[in-house]
Amino acid sequence: MRIILGFLIASVAVILAIAAPVGSGSPAFEVTHDHIDLQLNADGSFVESRDVAYKVLDEQGRQALQQTTLSYTEGYQAVTISRAYTLKANGTRIDVSPSGMLYGHGATSAPGFEDLKTVTVVFPNVEVGDEVVIVSVFEQRRPWFENQFAQTFAFSHAIVSRDAQIAVTTPASMQVFFDASAMDGGTPETVNGSTRRTWTFQNNVALAEEPEAISELDDGPHLVVTTYPDYAAIAHMYDRIFSGRARVTPDIQALADQLTSGTSDRREQTRLLYEWVSQHIAYVDIVLGAGGFVPHEASAVLQNRYGDCKDHVMLLGALLAAKGIASTPVLIDAGNSYKLTNAASPFQFNHLITYVPELKLYLDSTAQVVPFGMLPESDAGKPVVQTATGAVAVTPFAPASESRVVSTVDVTLAPDGSASGQTHVEAHGFAAVIMRAVINLVPANQDDAYVRYLMGPGASGTIDRGDTGSMSRDYDFTVHFRMNSVANFPGPGALPAELGFTPSRPAAAIAGSFPASRLRAYSCFNITDEETTNITLPPGTQVMALPKGGEFEAPEMKLSVSYDETGHGTIRKRLRLVTDHPAPACPADYYNRARPQIAQMMAALKAQILYK
Repeated sequence: MRIILGFLIASVAVILAIAAPVGSGSPAFEVTHDHIDLQLNADGSFVESRDVAYKVLDEQGRQALQQTTLSYTEGYQAVTISRAYTLKANGTRIDVSPSGMLYGHGATSAPGFEDLKTVTVVFPNVEVGDEVVIVSVFEQRRPWFENQFAQTFAFSHAIVSRDAQIAVTTPASMQVFFDASAMDGGTPETVNGSTRRTWTFQNNVALAEEPEAISELDDGPHLVVTTYPDYAAIAHMYDRIFSGRARVTPDIQALADQLTSGTSDRREQTRLLYEWVSQHIAYVDIVLGAGGFVPHEASAVLQNRYGDCKDHVMLLGALLAAKGIASTPVLIDAGNSYKLTNAASPFQFNHLITYVPELKLYLDSTAQVVPFGMLPESDAGKPVVQTATGAVAVTPFAPASESRVVSTVDVTLAPDGSASGQTHVEAHGFAAVIMRAVINLVPANQDDAYVRYLMGPGASGTIDRGDTGSMSRDYDFTVHFRMNSVANFPGPGALPAELGFTPSRPAAAIAGSFPASRLRAYSCFNITDEETTNITLPPGTQVMALPKGGEFEAPEMKLSVSYDETGHGTIRKRLRLVTDHPAPACPADYYNRARPQIAQMMAALKAQILYK
């Protein structure tokens, strides 16, 4: 689906990413002023004027702000740049010349099609301490949805914003709803027969960007302006758009009958139809005009054998309907947002999946390798809107018991300090989906690179990939590895805490990037990770001491580690980690409360075996 957040400035995403590097208290730039004037029309069209200035604080900011790209959809939108210039620290103004305005097409996804046009502004002679200023007008000449409007403005606490202002003018008769978080103002006033509201925002202290943090739209300053009274209204609008697109035609009926021949069990029929669409309809992201919102008819998708998420949902819905199984399209965000804003906006969503009410089952056929009855990680634990009913719900988030990895590592160390061995991995549930997808992404001739990426410099290996094309809940594969300079023999010395290839990272599951504290919610995940590592030392090497090991607990997490000397020069290490969070977004106060126990777990993972 198409995502429209009003005035699209493509390069802002890049410069925001570097404005406050993770763990840094020194942003690369700040916003001197950002004034937006939004004029709404009764038919949903609008004109948005914007005057924004960024101040360059360091070399990184200079490189990011050297150019800015504005995007628009041809035929629906237009962009005009009134002024653009570099404002030197001494007050000198250097205007952007006509040759500094570059016109082109937007980036095309792979595979995919889009009709974005771009205007790139290249600012002259930008130095640290300067400001870059751009004054522009964005027009939505044809509304995406007739007589409806929605717009979201978001700000970041990681960016200093000295003077932000949003003024919204609407026809007096237009019913408009707002969600203003951490912003001042909004009192209506009458201006020339229209209603005008103005909000302001100021942030004079930049907070360091937090690792693994969820979308700032969930907990950051924002303003949502919309004509939709609730999410049910958005559902009903999409239901009208989708009407007739999942029609059962003779070719769809014939295919549904063929695929389900021999079974009358409705769950089994649903599985067969879902798997066929997943494996036979290529996913192609097509965003052309209103095609970002309007799907193709199911029969056309079947004939073409490709489509985007909306097309997948239409075809699967038609196949299910052919067998008398009701389903509904479901609006969802596939990013790192886990909340719906208080004011309803259709641009809260960027993806469409399927819900089968009688089975209480969500399906996403665009994921291709996800087994029936499961959702990809990007869809789990998310708020959704069912278009057929208008109901707001939350997709299931799998517990640790449904995402399990069992790894057996056999590693032998040689007198020269190198090590070789193999790791056999048995993954189940969500872990199987993720690992099958990862191995699928490793090119056939890049096994060494993948092993080296996970094990570090000097590592090499090969992968026995198993069945990467299966849609089973189980996936097994084996990695044969070799590492140089693992240890110094003869000792005394200590073996690395992680020895051999392991596909999962317990430390990341426990603590993410393990910051000292958190102010914002962050993405977390559930897993049962069981690792057994059998270590054979070189002849004549003696074990001086084994780590104590033990069992460690934190809220929603358990870790057990044990070490045993199983023979002369042979050691067995066992690790079992269970992280079982109730939702995929963990609150900051949970992390801060659990951090002392988390620190103990992290220390246990770093324990070393001493030898001589």
